[in-house]
Amino acid sequence: MICGFVDDYTFMVRACLDVYESLHDERWLEWAVALQDVQDALFWDEKDSAYFTTTLDDSSLILRLKEGLLSSISSVSDLLT
Repeated sequence: MICGFVDDYTFMVRACLDVYESLHDERWLEWAVALQDVQDALFWDEKDSAYFTTTLDDSSLILRLKEGLLSSISSVSDLLT
């Protein structure tokens, strides 16, 4: 099973918010909040206040990176603000 990466959740949350702003349908806002809660539960690191790019239970990884450490593009945290 692949849960996805933090980017997948971030872009879906952003898309839900965009649709909500266009349609003013509360269901899209509720879905955005629910997805954000799942994203926080799967990827957020309380200790360092940053998002990991992958979930903790991905056994195929030998190293779990955080968003923005090795990237020249905008981080997920930037998109959420």
